[in-house]
Amino acid sequence: MVHQKRSTKRVRSHDTMSVKDFWITAPRDDAMPPLEQAKLWGLRHAMQALGEETDCFQWFSEQVTVGNDGEHNPSRQAVEKFFQRVDANPQWYPGYKGPNVGRPIELTAQKRKIIARSQMRLKRSKSNPGEPSYAAALAAEPEATLNPTTGKPFSRPKINEVFPK
Repeated sequence: MVHQKRSTKRVRSHDTMSVKDFWITAPRDDAMPPLEQAKLWGLRHAMQALGEETDCFQWFSEQVTVGNDGEHNPSRQAVEKFFQRVDANPQWYPGYKGPNVGRPIELTAQKRKIIARSQMRLKRSKSNPGEPSYAAALAAEPEATLNPTTGKPFSRPKINEVFPK
């Protein structure tokens, strides 16, 4: 029986990698690493300073690569779109991801307020007082405790985040 050695190399996110790795690693196979983004920006900036045409997107695309293999160039349209994003955002820098990165928040502020208010009412109730709990939140506010992605209630730890410590 032949045993294959498992790779111990871990895939690291952009948040935990070294600065050097961040600059040379693309976040996805179809994206430009920040170093390539800086090259594009620098080439266009230099051409503008020389008074040259800066709408030669095909030429720009041939000067940089996408992904981590270093073998593929972006399309002309991708370069044009890149410059449109750069021009539209004064806070842009190489490696900028934008404000809407990651999964959307599912337990929204509104749902948190609904759950918290119902649990406060339960605690302050004169006729039938009770302690805030996961079960009480599910019973009192079934819609607010429903995760829209899964169609099931949020987990106990997620609901318990609403309660003050």
